[in-house]
Amino acid sequence: MDGVQKVLLSLLLGLLLVLLIFYIQNNSFKSNKSKSKTPTFLIIGSNNSGKTSLYYKLKSINKEELPTSTISSLEPNDGLIQLPFSNEAIQKPFRIVDFPGHLKYTTLLKKLILEDITLDNLKGIVFVIDSSSNSINQENKIKNITKLIFEILSQTEKLPNGIDFLFAVNKTDLFDSLPIHRIKTLLQTSMNEIIHNELNRSGTGGYDDDDEIESDKDDTVRQLWSIIVPKDQSFRFEMLEGNMEFKPGSVLKNKIEDWENWFDERVVNYGGM
Repeated sequence: MDGVQKVLLSLLLGLLLVLLIFYIQNNSFKSNKSKSKTPTFLIIGSNNSGKTSLYYKLKSINKEELPTSTISSLEPNDGLIQLPFSNEAIQKPFRIVDFPGHLKYTTLLKKLILEDITLDNLKGIVFVIDSSSNSINQENKIKNITKLIFEILSQTEKLPNGIDFLFAVNKTDLFDSLPIHRIKTLLQTSMNEIIHNELNRSGTGGYDDDDEIESDKDDTVRQLWSIIVPKDQSFRFEMLEGNMEFKPGSVLKNKIEDWENWFDERVVNYGGM
């Protein structure tokens, strides 16, 4: 092979390599763009609440197969499920994301909701709660849960109709599980404290228009919550634009029918299809 042929061969190989890289990047971009437009459900909750087990359970083809034990997720699990569960003939793919439960990931969670999924594509949020008294009564457990709920609602309640939440109260089969109404009351009480602390923070205030604000972002959050919770009133989940439902179940005992029905209602009755 003479020098000219070697040069031509090198140029040809270089061109093929460029085309291959372009093809891979282009298809990757299309894949990410397609994923970002897919209607999505988000699963969140505290560590060890059972949310990752629920994620794999929902993805399981055989709904009668009990989920195996899982390790708390350190990064998001991202996949697809076919909905509605109750009617295979009209099923369509929906994205489902299981996000790590630690509060230190809150900033990344907000970025996921606002930039990756986007509020328009977010069809519902499943907040998994461990109902066992040993878990609920742990120091700061309720406070940490409500901090996360507050941060998310501060984004989703900006939409005209909010975004629906399913509070999947897990492990209700355990003898020491707290009743749902008790868990709801604890969450509302803690939420009320967080909201009013935010509205009445020193140097900013929430209800006084003449008070100085720390930032436009903080001011927007305070204005939102001052509208949701009128002055001198206590927070209730019924005040929110999104529909907040508390439903019992147990992932390990395969008792998730109420939760599956919630998914089906979102996609069939609320325009999710």
